[in-house]
Amino acid sequence: MQSVGNSFFPVAWYFHVQTKKEAIVSNRESGQRSRLRQQAECDERAQHVEALKEENANLEHKLVGSRASMSSFTKSMDS
Repeated sequence: MQSVGNSFFPVAWYFHVQTKKEAIVSNRESGQRSRLRQQAECDERAQHVEALKEENANLEHKLVGSRASMSSFTKSMDS
C-alpha cells in the first residue's frame, strides 16, 4: 500500500475497514433480532386471533341460546 504523505494512512485505513466490518456485523445482528422480534409479535397476534375466534364462537352460541329462550318466552306470553 502506498503512503499518501502520511505514514499513518495504512493504519487509519485498516481501522476504517475494521470499523466498517464491525458495523456490517452489528447491522446483521440487529436485523436478525428485529426479524425474530417481528416473528414473535406475529405469533402472539395469531394466538390472540385464535382466542378471539373462540370467544366469538362462544358468544354466538350464547346468543343463539338466548334467542331461543326469548322466542319460547314470547310464545308462552302469547298463549
